[in-house]
Amino acid sequence: MEFMSQKQSRNSGGRDPSEQPFFIVALPRSGTAWLANFLTYGDSFCFHEALFGCDSLDAYDAVLNSVDTFSVGNADTGAIHLFPAIYKRFPAARYVFIARDPHDVADSLSRIGLNAGGVPMMNDY
Repeated sequence: MEFMSQKQSRNSGGRDPSEQPFFIVALPRSGTAWLANFLTYGDSFCFHEALFGCDSLDAYDAVLNSVDTFSVGNADTGAIHLFPAIYKRFPAARYVFIARDPHDVADSLSRIGLNAGGVPMMNDY
């Protein structure tokens, strides 16, 4: 006999529309890919950079609703650019902000052959 978890039995048809997604916002090279993989288990799914390819918040919402899981989220380094709009659309969502020293981010990017663009850091002023 197979037993369903309480979440699965309450939500056998996918995510409850009133259930808000979760969002992880960070600078690049801050562990968002690892965290998205870690948070994808059981009846939880976490996209990594789901904003990529979305031309509107409606398209983003459609991506988030494309998986049939109880809990869905997105770990996305680009989300900071659209954060006010995302927050307005999902005010009751759970948000996690990962802080990483911008110099460490720039060093990590350069180690994989990407240039941080010489953007001045806040403490460079």
